[in-house]
Amino acid sequence: MARLIWLGLVAAVASIAGADTTLIEWTFDQPGDLRGWHPNGHLAEVKVGDGELRGKTSDWDPFLTSPVFEIPARPWQVVELDIRTDQPGRGDLFWTNTLNTQYEGFTPEKHTPFDLPGGDAWQTVRISPLWHAEKK
Repeated sequence: MARLIWLGLVAAVASIAGADTTLIEWTFDQPGDLRGWHPNGHLAEVKVGDGELRGKTSDWDPFLTSPVFEIPARPWQVVELDIRTDQPGRGDLFWTNTLNTQYEGFTPEKHTPFDLPGGDAWQTVRISPLWHAEKK
């Protein structure tokens, strides 16, 4: 069964002493503009409309790749996803500090798993990647 996925906002946030600072953010408020995100072949019907990036899973390993960006990596940073998906499941946030490898820097060692809640309501998923050893 295909999973429907909607992303409303993706942000890298640094929380320092209770104050959140957004370091980078993507909002999907321009119809048709994926903001540099690229779906792989396991996502179908990927589009932006009504303030959402939408798609359907069409095979076993769907993912989106973000535009290249660089931020100073710190241990207290989190990535927030505003997400709605019709089924619960698991996801992985892959990250890297280089593009000079076989898979543009992505490896099984540099990822953080997270749970997708499922249901009809929008939910914010906070992921703590612990990528600070990478420095960027």
